[in-house]
Amino acid sequence: MQNVSFHLICERDVGLFSLVQQVIANIPWALCESRTPIVYFCNKTCYWTPHRYRGRSTVWEYYFQPLVAEYPASSISPQIRRVISENHPSPFEVGYFIDERTFASTHFGDHPVLEGKALSIPYLLDDPDDDVRQKACSVICRFVRPREYVQRKVDKFFRQHMKGHYVIGLHVRGTDATSKKEIRPHRQGSLKLSRYGRK
Repeated sequence: MQNVSFHLICERDVGLFSLVQQVIANIPWALCESRTPIVYFCNKTCYWTPHRYRGRSTVWEYYFQPLVAEYPASSISPQIRRVISENHPSPFEVGYFIDERTFASTHFGDHPVLEGKALSIPYLLDDPDDDVRQKACSVICRFVRPREYVQRKVDKFFRQHMKGHYVIGLHVRGTDATSKKEIRPHRQGSLKLSRYGRK
């Protein structure tokens, strides 16, 4: 482990889909910088629980395998954990080096200095183009692996409700559409399921 550099992807308090998108955007950036990516999602996201979940202590690993099997979140030293706890990376900056081998970030990867490194995935009103979709697919196939219990639930749900049917997937925004803290006008009051049905 002495010659390995790390890229710690730290949490933001956003929805689970946005957290997954953040990981997908950060992996190419980590690889571009010759750093091993580790997802370290802890108590600054609403999904975290102080008592572990399904034997894991970080949110990503509640649901997914570590990005690199040899480097789960548990391999992060107590000293590095303490620094992140005391100085959580800002989502408005690209991140910072904790020491000469460990970089930490909460960024989504769309900062201008990350062009050509991170995978910039549109998240406002634009759809990702085919190039972004192909690159994201490659990252997902290589690194994003649901844990066995999640895969079993998905397979069961698919067999019971979707197999043999024409299916359209929708991401219906919930939390931010109903939150009184939401400041973006296009999201305020946007949770109207009847309108989704008509469309």
